[in-house]
Amino acid sequence: DAVPMSKNARKKAAKQAAYELKKAAKKAHEKQAKRTRGEEIRADHAAKLQAMTDDERRKYEESRAAAREVRKKEAETAKAKKKAALTAPQRVVIDLEFANLMQEKERKSM
Repeated sequence: DAVPMSKNARKKAAKQAAYELKKAAKKAHEKQAKRTRGEEIRADHAAKLQAMTDDERRKYEESRAAAREVRKKEAETAKAKKKAALTAPQRVVIDLEFANLMQEKERKSM
């Protein structure tokens, strides 16, 4: 035996269903826009490479590889620095106790 829904419950369910449909449509639209943008970027890059001479293309690829290596080294050093900070013997403790600033009545209520 299904219990009949109240008018407010039906309205709420209809709004929720409409919201879910709208959300799914928006997500699909954003996904398609992202895919289209990626295709445009790849096409522009391919056109840029086609317009270059072999020597220019080689220099361009070398500069990209060098930039990639720099980013990789920076990431490795940042990772090593974080790891060193986690294993360092120094510890910092911040005392957040305000008991000395509280009145007796406030201390008792804690």
